[in-house]
Amino acid sequence: MDKPLYITKHNRIHMEIVNTCLNIGIEVKQEYKGQDWRADIFLPNNGKPITFQIQLSTQSLHRTIERQAKYIPDGIIGC
Repeated sequence: MDKPLYITKHNRIHMEIVNTCLNIGIEVKQEYKGQDWRADIFLPNNGKPITFQIQLSTQSLHRTIERQAKYIPDGIIGC
């Protein structure tokens, strides 16, 4: 008998965001890398790009701001 597939909470959230975007017709790119940043999910969004970085573990406010600042030069809204 096969073992049931285990999906992490991170992957479940990732899949929900991707599926929701696809269901409403939004282009989605997964595990996208920019020049000095990466995102779990990237939406080109007609010239107003949006990224999703799923963060479940503890992260300091300083580190969050540091990560978000990397999106600014590329005109990206970070979520």
